[in-house]
Amino acid sequence: MTNIRMTELLLEVGVPGNAVQIITGKGSIVGNHLVSSPKIDAVTLTGSTEVGLSVAEVAAKNLHHTHLELGGNDAFIVLDDADLEVAANDLVFSRGMNAGQVCAAPKRIIVHNKVKDRFAEMLVEKLKKINVGDTADPDTDIGCLINEKAAIEVESQVQYTIDQGARCILGGKRTGGAYFPMTVLVDVTAEMDVAKDMEIFGPVFPLIGFDTDEEAVAIANASMYGLMSGIMGGEKRAIKMAAQMESGGVIVGGTGNYRPLEFPFGGYKMSGLGREGISATLEEMSQLRTIVLKGFR
Repeated sequence: MTNIRMTELLLEVGVPGNAVQIITGKGSIVGNHLVSSPKIDAVTLTGSTEVGLSVAEVAAKNLHHTHLELGGNDAFIVLDDADLEVAANDLVFSRGMNAGQVCAAPKRIIVHNKVKDRFAEMLVEKLKKINVGDTADPDTDIGCLINEKAAIEVESQVQYTIDQGARCILGGKRTGGAYFPMTVLVDVTAEMDVAKDMEIFGPVFPLIGFDTDEEAVAIANASMYGLMSGIMGGEKRAIKMAAQMESGGVIVGGTGNYRPLEFPFGGYKMSGLGREGISATLEEMSQLRTIVLKGFR
């Protein structure tokens, strides 16, 4: 609805209709028709990795320039010398916002075993204060997921992780319809699906313990995704770790859910191709042309 209104405003202020258009419809129908057309020059997609692979396959038949912003299972590493209060506050905001439905939200919380239990307690206390409910109510902090199907999927993923050996210490079950509570999972190990490639698109906080910096980096890099990540801890130590992270961006001093307009946003591996941002988008949407004047002087 926002995109439709923005298009209307652009047309109202005089942008030509052949310069900006919006077409509504299913991606499987309208999207495929556009992507397969030889008359277009570039494709940009924000969506799942599964859809991104399908789009890239279709676009390749005409060698369309393709920009893909896809899935992620973003890591947030909390070192034993981190300010736990700052780390917990940033995590609650970054993961809780929009009911956890943010592509760059921290979805794997990798915490040093020396502080893991204390951090879990702090996290639970903060999350208990968040009211999940109808956003028309001024006392509500977080609303519902996009639909009931999405909430059912999150509930299923949480239960699957519990079946693998994790322990739920907060939330874990739908509270009705598309509403899902703040949920904390502990005793999550690096071998579990949620610690690697299972992206939970909802307000779920799985805590994974580690003992060494090398182990933390290895857990973070074990995912097929590499969108964003964050590290909380001593600056020199965190920067050294950040240089080893396989992700499009690493935020030292916060979570990976950080995206100013000038930031070249995009991922490694199965999280996509290309970058978004003021200058990055202009480059993605442009073709280079070299004109040489030879022998004129």
